[in-house]
Amino acid sequence: MIAEGGDDGSWHLDTCLMSCRVVGRKLEWSTLNALVGAATSHNVSYITAIYVPTAKNSMMAGYYDKLGFIRTSVGRESAVGYRLSLWDYIVPTLPFRISE
Repeated sequence: MIAEGGDDGSWHLDTCLMSCRVVGRKLEWSTLNALVGAATSHNVSYITAIYVPTAKNSMMAGYYDKLGFIRTSVGRESAVGYRLSLWDYIVPTLPFRISE
């Protein structure tokens, strides 16, 4: 995941690359938890993202919906804008533990 900071107390999730072998195994929640933790420590209020459908990323359609992001817009080429409020984010219990 690559996020960049905005001037309005937000981070924009610019890039999210994940192997098809791990999608659906809850690793996406773990990476989001790490991003939310880092954003919270920088006093970020929300994270935004945009999903732009392509022939190679169709399995990620609905990805942000499943992670609790709220749809904010639909644009050209069916791109969908999303927003995740860090105040409302509930850290899920995962079936594994990440150690550093």
